[in-house]
Amino acid sequence: MILRLCPDQIKDYWELVNKTIDVTFPESQMATKSALLKDLMLEVAQCWFHMTDDDINAVIISKINNDYAVGRKTFTVVAFYGVRPINESIMQEAFDTAAKFAKDRDCYFLDFYTTSEKILKYAMGFDIFWRSHYIQMRL
Repeated sequence: MILRLCPDQIKDYWELVNKTIDVTFPESQMATKSALLKDLMLEVAQCWFHMTDDDINAVIISKINNDYAVGRKTFTVVAFYGVRPINESIMQEAFDTAAKFAKDRDCYFLDFYTTSEKILKYAMGFDIFWRSHYIQMRL
């Protein structure tokens, strides 16, 4: 089951939300965390848990963005953390929930960044509009 946290629940799970951000952005700066926390508290961003019974299997942080280049809204998965091993049924349930949420809010695209080959392989089964590789180098 996928549950969306309310803003007042974020503080109760901040350690897990923070871990999700750290895993996704290994060297995230305090400003990034603060901005994301602010977005979560203002419901500009969303935090989701995939759960089985009382166990949290995965944490997903998302945000709806206006894509001015194409004039459409995009549902972006900002961060993803598998608390437990993630299988295809969990990914499918997360995708279905995200897609419904996004469509209900007039989003046209769903996008994400990932370093996970498992997630990338899973995503290749969908209608990909555009794909790129993001590289960040130290200076």
